[in-house]
Amino acid sequence: MGAEFLFGGGPWGPWLLGALVLAILEALTLQFIGFALALGCLGGAAGSGFGTNWAVGSFAVVTVMALVLSRRLIRTGWLRPRGEPTNLAAVVGARGTVIVPLVAARQEGRVLVQGEDWWAVTANNSDLPLHAPVRVLAIEGSRLVVQPEETGDPPLS
Repeated sequence: MGAEFLFGGGPWGPWLLGALVLAILEALTLQFIGFALALGCLGGAAGSGFGTNWAVGSFAVVTVMALVLSRRLIRTGWLRPRGEPTNLAAVVGARGTVIVPLVAARQEGRVLVQGEDWWAVTANNSDLPLHAPVRVLAIEGSRLVVQPEETGDPPLS
């Protein structure tokens, strides 16, 4: 039982090969469309035993069903990631340090937050010196809005 049995020994061979290629592409892109098409190819492989029309029809039906089901699962939250906030959401509330003094009159300055260098302004239009501790309140465009942080400030939740 070799590769010729799986991929070339019957009408299901091209369908199985398509499913394998699409599953690999899905693993690389994580967009769910490749997963739906791979399932459709498996449906096509199952229907190919009954003829070409059955193969194409079962491919179409299984693909549409997989797309509808995956969309419903995404909308209801079953496939949403849970846990800690990521990307920009993780920056709001984080602590940082001034690396270029914040000058309110010129609306310039930079802070280091979670190892990343950001343009920043203060929420109360005050100046902050080099190495001052700050907490991120919001993100406006490409700038962080920060406030000076006292060493005894409680963490934000």
